[in-house]
Amino acid sequence: VGKHLFRKCIKGYLRDKTCILITHQIQYLSSVDQIILMDKGNVLTEGSYDELQKSNLDFIKMLGSPVETTIESYNENIKNNTNPNNRQIAYNRQVSIQSVASSTEDTQFNEFQEQPVETSENRTSGSVSKSVYLSYFFADGSDCKIFFFFIICIFTQVLASGGDFWMTYWVNLEEHVFYRIKTVTAYETETTDDPSTTLLWWSISRETCFVVFIILTLLMIAAIIIRSITFVSVCMKSSTVLHNKMFNAITRATMYFFNTNSSGRILNRFSKDMGAIDEMLPATLMDSIQIGLVLIAILIVIGIINFYLMIPTFIIAIIFYKFRVFYLSTSRSIKRLEGVTRSPVFSHLNASLQGLTTIRAYGAEQILSDEFDKHQDLHSSAWYIFICSSRAFGLWLDIVCFIFIVIVTFSFLIIGNTVYGGNVGLAITQAISLAGMFQWGMRQSAEVENQMTSVERVLDYTNVPQEDVLKSPPEKKPPAEWPMNGKIIFKNFYLRYSTDSPFVVKNLNINIEPMEKVGIVGRTGAGKSSLIGALFRLAINEGNIIIDDI
Repeated sequence: VGKHLFRKCIKGYLRDKTCILITHQIQYLSSVDQIILMDKGNVLTEGSYDELQKSNLDFIKMLGSPVETTIESYNENIKNNTNPNNRQIAYNRQVSIQSVASSTEDTQFNEFQEQPVETSENRTSGSVSKSVYLSYFFADGSDCKIFFFFIICIFTQVLASGGDFWMTYWVNLEEHVFYRIKTVTAYETETTDDPSTTLLWWSISRETCFVVFIILTLLMIAAIIIRSITFVSVCMKSSTVLHNKMFNAITRATMYFFNTNSSGRILNRFSKDMGAIDEMLPATLMDSIQIGLVLIAILIVIGIINFYLMIPTFIIAIIFYKFRVFYLSTSRSIKRLEGVTRSPVFSHLNASLQGLTTIRAYGAEQILSDEFDKHQDLHSSAWYIFICSSRAFGLWLDIVCFIFIVIVTFSFLIIGNTVYGGNVGLAITQAISLAGMFQWGMRQSAEVENQMTSVERVLDYTNVPQEDVLKSPPEKKPPAEWPMNGKIIFKNFYLRYSTDSPFVVKNLNINIEPMEKVGIVGRTGAGKSSLIGALFRLAINEGNIIIDDI
């Protein structure tokens, strides 16, 4: 603590101000400009650290061992004193002096951090695992609802594509009727290569086409409404379950978790990550599912109308997939980095609000404002990189889609008059819609994986170490009058703050009798507060603590 205050406050915030440090901690003298050495109210010497070292005074001995000489003299007194009582008094004084001497030693050579320090926030790498998706979709445990949702999605797309095909058939039918009327009026008996001169696979009235198209449209609208209601229900239930799981896990987390994770980091999970799950993830997920089915339907339609277009379609699909893989490997890591750099902003803001009175009292508003700007700039940098990568991905997808539209359009010019005009119009329309939809669908599918990192971070907090059960089982529950005497026994007791950290307390054996007043003394890092924490199970205990034989 002393080193931290000296480094951060005196040498940091107060580096441009005059500071008077009154201390017996000699390890700080080499960092000060002027030293005044006093003894019994008198100034012995004055100067810089180098000047005092070069002076006639034995500066190093005076500062390096101020009490060792006293200890040696007391050791001599103990050896020479034959009176047992005097010897005991001298020994007690020696122990007292040794405790003072230990407090004046340079802690940088024997420093041990007793309390756990805040750890860096975990940031996973690689693609989001399938278990994260399954945990999100099946969070409410309703497998039938998920199965019904995917079935209704496929059924909706079948109705939509069926409506497009029916409209194409209707246009081809009108074209066929027009050419037949033209042929009859001109008394033309010769046959041509025009596709309208051939009979359609069936011929029905215009009213029937209109009724069938209306039925398909109404069915599609009803299916879309059912699909939307089911999807909203699944997302709301999954979000609620994930929030409740994380909340229950945090409220039952160990004290070590709160000691090593800042409040801003926890607030980040409950605010930004849960906000992404509630608001952004459902929209992008619905877009990805819907556009994915539409793209599959468009490719099938284009392949049916002109089978040879499947070759460039297949090639472009591979190019799109390669672009997506390349983009995801970058954007996913950037999104995780953005989530990590967001936590210090919340932590700093929360700490500033809690210490607002002190900040205003000492006029440190500008210092805190500059620190907040640094945290915000770091977060904004990560967010700006994410936006730039997304825009670049969209640009390249647009270029590829433009090439695909050109190929589809010119392919029908090469084919000639062997295809119905309705089929040509449907293919070109589908290809044009494919341009914007393919680009947006790829971006949304990539955004889904980016947003799923929020689910990944929330699930990470649902698996934090938990405290033991609040109530003991009936066979182990102590009697109502326990404890009665207050006898405490530490037997072969060990304590540490995490499973991968060294033991703070090792093989401790203490008997504290009832009614005894016990004081725990020791230097920094000796484990004084750890013993108190052990009684409340604030850390990982190994061994036995027996209170009134329980």
